[in-house]
Amino acid sequence: MNEWAEVWRYRALLWGLVRRDLKVRYKNSVLGFVWSLLNPLFQILVFVIVFRYMTPLGGRNYSVYLFVAMVPWMFFSQGLLDSSASVATQVGLVKRVYFPRLVLPLSVLMSNLVHFLLGMTVLAAYFTVRRVTIAWPHLPLAFLAFGVQFVFMCGMAFAVSSLSVYYNDVRFLLASIMQMWMFLSPVFYPAESAIARLGKMGLPDFLGTVYLLNPMAPVLMSYRALLPYDGARASTNDYLAVLHQVLPGFPVYFAIAAAVALAAFVLGFSLFRRLQWRFAELG
Repeated sequence: MNEWAEVWRYRALLWGLVRRDLKVRYKNSVLGFVWSLLNPLFQILVFVIVFRYMTPLGGRNYSVYLFVAMVPWMFFSQGLLDSSASVATQVGLVKRVYFPRLVLPLSVLMSNLVHFLLGMTVLAAYFTVRRVTIAWPHLPLAFLAFGVQFVFMCGMAFAVSSLSVYYNDVRFLLASIMQMWMFLSPVFYPAESAIARLGKMGLPDFLGTVYLLNPMAPVLMSYRALLPYDGARASTNDYLAVLHQVLPGFPVYFAIAAAVALAAFVLGFSLFRRLQWRFAELG
């Protein structure tokens, strides 16, 4: 616990690095922070055109369902990609002065959290414009999903940021993994539809279980629980009720995702603590 006590003592440095990252990201940009709002809108517009009008995946309110999963996924993906270089690009600072090295990946995650909150602000405005009915009783589940996601991100960030100092390949490999991971997660499509399609293709049933063991699958499904169900043949428009009908084991998979997130945090933190003493030497 000494590391976390030190992080708290150096919290001023942490917030300073967060502010610096936010300033550098949009340096010499006319629109500045507005890009953190426009980027998700542009990406969602492209995906809506592709999956709503060029493929049969989109429903009536496809843009809303895509938006509510895309914003958390962008936070997850960009946070890990940025954190993978957080230590390797700051080796000069590591060599010059002592501070808890955990501050480096944490500062990157916190700066991406700012963009996530801005994106959620845009999402709320979009819901208002589209007059989307929010399932407020499911809001605690969305907050719980965010907690699981952030713990998972921290563990992953600690691991990739420390390994990247030793092996530059980690950053390139992570970029490829995140791209594949996005399409293997229910970002563009409902998880229940993907599992049903696997069954129609005559594939083994255990593949559906493997799909749901992806920690981000229950997390993204939990965010979508804020929205009414958009299916054509559902007996209810409550998305969480539909999940319990189609995937009665959903609470179990969510619990597994939480356990995986906690395990990733412990392992990532342990790896970072073990490798941090050679950062200055290897940089």
